[in-house]
Amino acid sequence: MKKGFTLVELIAIITLLGLIIVIVVPVTNYIIDKREKDAFKVSVYGLLTAVDEEYASNGKTFPSNGLNAKNIDIDINNKEQFTKGKITYRDNTYYADRISNGKYCVSGTRNDLKIVSCSIHLVDEDLYLNYNFACPMDEKECGHGDYIDPHQLISVTFGYDDAPSEYYYSYDVGSKPGMITAYLVRNGNIRDRSICPPNAVCPGAPPETPAFDLYVISDYKIFAPGDSEELFYDFENVRKYEFNNFDTSKVYNMTFMFECNYSLETLDLSSFDTSNVESMISMFEECYSLETLDLSSFDTSNVTNMDCMFEYCESLKNLNISNFDTSDVESMAGMFRGCYSLETLDLSNFNTSNVTNMGNMFNGCYSLETLNLSNFDTSNVTNMGGMFSIDEEGEDEASEVRATLDLNLSNFNTSNVTNMGGMFARRNVKNLNISNFDFSNVENISYMFEENPYLNTSFTLNFDASNGNYNSFLRNAAQYGQVNIRLDCGNYSPANIESVLATANYSNRVNVTEVSCPAKHTITVSDSTVTPSLSRAYPGTNITLKAQNKKIVSFKMNGTLINDRKFTMPSINANVTDIELTDQIYVESEHNPYANNIDNVVYYENTFPGATSIEVILNYATESTSYDWVYVYGSSSTFGKYGGFVNKGENLTTNITVPGNYIKIVFRTDNIVNEYYGFDATIAPVY
Repeated sequence: MKKGFTLVELIAIITLLGLIIVIVVPVTNYIIDKREKDAFKVSVYGLLTAVDEEYASNGKTFPSNGLNAKNIDIDINNKEQFTKGKITYRDNTYYADRISNGKYCVSGTRNDLKIVSCSIHLVDEDLYLNYNFACPMDEKECGHGDYIDPHQLISVTFGYDDAPSEYYYSYDVGSKPGMITAYLVRNGNIRDRSICPPNAVCPGAPPETPAFDLYVISDYKIFAPGDSEELFYDFENVRKYEFNNFDTSKVYNMTFMFECNYSLETLDLSSFDTSNVESMISMFEECYSLETLDLSSFDTSNVTNMDCMFEYCESLKNLNISNFDTSDVESMAGMFRGCYSLETLDLSNFNTSNVTNMGNMFNGCYSLETLNLSNFDTSNVTNMGGMFSIDEEGEDEASEVRATLDLNLSNFNTSNVTNMGGMFARRNVKNLNISNFDFSNVENISYMFEENPYLNTSFTLNFDASNGNYNSFLRNAAQYGQVNIRLDCGNYSPANIESVLATANYSNRVNVTEVSCPAKHTITVSDSTVTPSLSRAYPGTNITLKAQNKKIVSFKMNGTLINDRKFTMPSINANVTDIELTDQIYVESEHNPYANNIDNVVYYENTFPGATSIEVILNYATESTSYDWVYVYGSSSTFGKYGGFVNKGENLTTNITVPGNYIKIVFRTDNIVNEYYGFDATIAPVY
């Protein structure tokens, strides 16, 4: 009796069949795949042969930019199978460049055809866009020998699409011949904006010139060059770009990339890979027509410089930089300068810990009403000159629309800042909180609050910085507001204080409080006909004396007022009032004390307890005629008389040692000391 298979036998048979399938199917697929590949290679061989016969044999000129395999106009069987790729001619040979049937790609010559990847890979082949892809930078010839004027371009498109059906001419722009082609398509006319602006009537202006759309086409991804500085610079009439097949992953420099694109209206950069970019200096400078710019996709983690990045984007109203990583940025000078239309700007996400330069950062942003700098770290910043200012040349234009801005800068650390010149000049700013500003290293605060009519603020101004420039520091500031200044006299300089106050046209709205200043001193006058005045006569700094007649004026100073100091009685040839001069003994009267026919005597008198002697260095100039004297008295009598008649007003120096601890010096002139220094004395006790 015939029996069936047992379960074990069935399992063994099924397993065996499975093994046969595993072995046979791949082999079968391989054979089929190899036959298909070989058949397609034969088709490409036939295509190259047909091209050779069409052009070389018939004497026709082969296109310099190659033939698109998809649209080839040659009588050949089954040519519809070719979907992508090009045939190019170089080194006297026809090449197949990744010609595809949708499944396989073939490259090479008829003698060496190979199946290759249909995709471009960085590991084996980079296709970079030539730096001067439209040949505008150095005016070299390209394509068919025609110079391409970038001013005639009105649009630029990158893509995979086929060449336009009708084009003005084409040219190679790739680093590998025949792989990237640019096409110019005629699209109306355009005129020179610098001579005749759009929509204007300009009699006698040059005629309009042809306008073109630029298409940059490749079957593969197009890589921008690593150094893309000025890549689209000065394309002043381009209104839009499309970057469908444009890869920026290798770019490290985008400096001036879109500068002077005056007509640019739309710009979608969401496809840009900026992860390797280090510089974005002036990247969008003078993109006058841009109203909206979304850079939320930008990776700026490696950027170190954003100077003038959006400078003079005059129409920009909506700017999305909310995801900017600025942790490595060192300079933001002029970053938003001239962004006239920006009304709101939130930079609370900015990390500015490494920034050293913020000069003119928001200069000219006269429409700003809200500016959030709450997280700004300015501890390393040295330059804030013109940071929030409005340029004087743009003042008239901005005056009608200038917004009033509240600024809370209480978080600013200005300990390293040396330049605050014009920081808020001509800005409508009130409720300005700079209460924590440190001026100790500032060398220039000139015009800092010039033309700030609504200024309302309080701050402490110290004089530790010896190089302060106070030109127009408060000119026309606080016309409608109030400025409260606390003067910290740690390193007191009355000349600086007078300079500060003198710059305020509305001094009635400037309230000055002195803190940490030495006590004031009273000047004792020995002549009953002289009316003394109080002054900021802090120790060793300044003395002012007002005299009401033409007679002898004398006074003496007590205590430590001028110990170990140098004092000068200067030459002044004009009627003066209320003058204070640093480190100078100065005698002032209704009439010039050094005028002709006036005798003036100024006494310095002091004691130095415990001193064994007093050393004096006298420097003095004499008149060109008559006599000038310096008398020195010791503890009991006249010690010496120095000076006298010297022709042509020469300068003299005398070193004196006065025994004991008492000294009196009398400076006397009986006539003018014209154009010379007068007298000064350096006095030092010896113990």
